[in-house]
Amino acid sequence: MISPVYNDERNIHDLYSGIKEALKDKIESYEIVLVNDGSRDGSTRLLNELAQSDKTVKVIHFDKSYGKTAAIWAGIKNSCGELIALMDADLQSDPRDILKMMSFIQNNDFVNGRREDWKDFMAKKWILRMENRF
Repeated sequence: MISPVYNDERNIHDLYSGIKEALKDKIESYEIVLVNDGSRDGSTRLLNELAQSDKTVKVIHFDKSYGKTAAIWAGIKNSCGELIALMDADLQSDPRDILKMMSFIQNNDFVNGRREDWKDFMAKKWILRMENRF
């Protein structure tokens, strides 16, 4: 599981708990790679605490924001897993969806989900829709 984090201090605990609960007793071995994309809030401290308390958590810190794509790439390059799941730290995706998509990976090289119920403001929704069409 790879998640880019940018000023998501208020979401980190819920993201972590959601992933742990979703995978508990369902996947034997996994890692959670959290990539801090130069956050300026308390994300750095929280991520470090998680990594110190849980050996399945790996944290990468950027010295400044390089963007979501760079954060995802760093997470991929530093992951050890055979399968990779990507999830934003904004809590708009349910970690339990990872298991729903795993049933499709047997016959596919790539499985992608799509947000149905966005909680973002309208401008961001419009931008994401245009990106998805592209």
